[in-house]
Formats: sequence, structure tokens, C-alpha cells
Amino acid sequence: MRTFSFLSLAVASLLVVSCSDYNEPEVVEEQEQQEESQCVFGTAEVIELTPTQTQINEAQGEFAFNFIKAFNEKTSFEGDSNYNFAISPFGAYQQLGLVANTLEGESLEKLLGILGHSSIDELNGYNAYLIEQLPAVDPSKVSFTQAFAAWLNTDYELHNVDAFEETIDMYYDAPVSYKSFYNDLATVDSEYYQWVKEKTNGTFKGRINILSSWKSLLTHCFVFDGKWYKSFLKENTEELPFYTEDGTLLANVPTMNGVQMVETINTDNAVIYKLYYGDGGYSLKLLLPNEGVSLNDAVASVDFANWKSSWAAVKDNIYRSELRVYLPRFEMGFRSFYMEYLAKMGMDSEVQTSLYGTGSLSTLYQHGMFCVEESGTRVVAVSTQHSVISNVPKVVRFDRPFALFLEEESTGAILLFGKINNPTLSSAAE
Repeated sequence: MRTFSFLSLAVASLLVVSCSDYNEPEVVEEQEQQEESQCVFGTAEVIELTPTQTQINEAQGEFAFNFIKAFNEKTSFEGDSNYNFAISPFGAYQQLGLVANTLEGESLEKLLGILGHSSIDELNGYNAYLIEQLPAVDPSKVSFTQAFAAWLNTDYELHNVDAFEETIDMYYDAPVSYKSFYNDLATVDSEYYQWVKEKTNGTFKGRINILSSWKSLLTHCFVFDGKWYKSFLKENTEELPFYTEDGTLLANVPTMNGVQMVETINTDNAVIYKLYYGDGGYSLKLLLPNEGVSLNDAVASVDFANWKSSWAAVKDNIYRSELRVYLPRFEMGFRSFYMEYLAKMGMDSEVQTSLYGTGSLSTLYQHGMFCVEESGTRVVAVSTQHSVISNVPKVVRFDRPFALFLEEESTGAILLFGKINNPTLSSAAE
């Protein structure tokens, strides 16, 4: 049996160029004429899936919402609502796919159960397909890259490393480095951070304290850099009030505003607005709770089944309209240890022991950063390739706590989930 112990680091370095009356848009006059761009809505590539890939894609969706729910429960009873939070379900799913290749027998079966698919070979094939396809969805407007790598500690007896190296080279294009962590920790540290710097184009500055006792270091990172379908003009950004959930003024925060093409769904607890990037292949979905509903409760009320069915029901263009969106501009870092959340999803202590080895210091860890801003975008107009139903734009103001979902449209892969309670904070709660 392959009995690798490991510490995994997922680095999600995100530049997402996107960041009152309760949910009822008000009518305002048009303030400026946005310039035309080369974006043509609906021309982004669609990722076509085989029946097997569709099954795994559904499993990834279930995993994403179970993952979000587990974290939401944790952050719901902290007692302090003045925090932000972010996590990448996609990053965790990809990372655990790599980790699964270090396991066999019951341990592998239980981890695959959490990932929702019984075949490691089919899961590897699906992940390899996404590595190829996600960057090609909208390459001129959205840059998406991801990468994997592994460092194995030769101070330990590691089993079946040839099979492991062959598999992750075939499916994940991941280099494997063999080093004595005890004798050559400085080299491991240097190689790791050089790899992170290269794969994130120097945008990610986070660090971890690599220990000589680790048996291995398995890592995954991705970078998303997307241009809005319609830009926000910098000159329209102004300091506007942002309120807590009880209506108390929290602070005046830099707030972008501009007319966006928006799709909207209503749930019992919230209104969710979809804003597009580029030619429509990626979107940012913003959840604004209804009056009297907390952000935590609104997030908890959304599951994969109703999320999928609700958005499927509004694919017709008659549900797409123009709204003037007031959205805080902000940047934040995040970091989370997430083994305990996988335990909530079914990874019991027996599986943990089998994965990590008795007394291991290894864990699962993810950190990164993202920003919501105007820069890097072009000012655009609504394309003639779609229909718009409102002639006088209404307004939606994200001037109180809201949640966000960064998503690839054709697969529904959730690259990032976040809760924004205080746009003035530059880091998220652990």
C-alpha cells in the first residue's frame, strides 16, 4: 500500500476584476456612456463533457457546496461578524485528486467517496481535461492557469514512488523532486517558492514554514485574471457607506459603480446577481440576503441542487437585464487549514490516520489573495449578440454583507467562494 504522509498547500492567487434598499433595484438616470470593447457575449468556448466526465462534474459541484457549508457552519458561530472569509472549493477538489494518488485500499475508497467518484483513473482523466480546457474558455479576456508539483522526503521510506510519479506526470504534468528535508531543507524551501513565483507570475507572496519532519509536500495553485464584460470607470468610484447586518454604519468604503449586464434569481432568503467576465465564459455571482436574513443563514440555505436548477431556469435571455451596480472595491488575503472540514464531510479519524500516519504533523492548507477592482478592464457596451430587457437601468447596491461565487459557466466549477462583511479589512478570518 502506498502510505505517503503529506502536507498539501493550495495557493489561489486571484485577480478577479470585478469588487439601501433590500434587493429591490431603484430607478436612476444613466450617468455615463460606457465605451465599446471587443467583448462579444456568448462567444466563449463551452467545455464539452462525456457522460463519465459529467458524472464527475456533478460530484465536484456537490463537493463544492458541501465544502462551503462546512466552512459556513464554522464561521457562523465565531461571534464576531466583522470578518471576511474566502476558500476555493475548486482548488481543494483538484488538490485532493492529486492526494488520492498517494493512497490505496480503504483509504483511497473513502477519499474517493468524499470526492464523489469511485474510479481514481477516471478522476485523474477529468482533472487532466480541465487543466487543458479551462484556459481555453475565453483566452483573450480571461487568463486562467493552474499547476501541480510534489516534493518527496528521502529521509523516509516511500513506497511505489515510480507509479506515483508516472501517474501525476501523465495526468497533472507535475514535477516530482526527491530531497532530504533534514539535510537540504533550504533547497526544498527555495525550490518551492521559486515554483510558486513562476506559476503565479510573481503575484503571490505568501509563505509557509516547511518542516524537516514532513514526508512530502504536494501543492496545487491557480491564477485567475478576468476582465469584466462591462467595465467600471475609475472616475465613478467614490467613498460610500457600507452597513453591518443590523443597519449600523460600518465605514465609508471605495465603491465602484457602472451599468452591468446582470442575470438574477430570487430564493426564499436572498437575491443572487450574476455579472459576467469577457465573452461570458466566467461569471461572478453575488448573493445579497433578504431583509431580516443573516448572510450566514442565506448561504446555508443554498445547496447544489437548487443552485443548479435555479440558474438553468434563467438561461433564456429574457431574464438578463441592465442594472447599475454599486460594488465595493477591495483586496483581501485568506488562509485556512481545512482537514477539520473534510472530517465534517466524512473523512473520519481512521482515514486520517491512514492518510497521514500516526503522529504525523501533516495537514491540508490553502491560502491566497484576491481583489475586486476596476483596473485591467476595458469599458464596454452591451453586445448585439444578446437581448437586454431594461431600457432605464435600475440600481443594486452591495452596501451590506454579501457573498460571492466565482464560477466557470459551462462546468459550474466554483473557483472561489467568499463572504464579505467588512470591505475595509485586507485579510480574512482563518
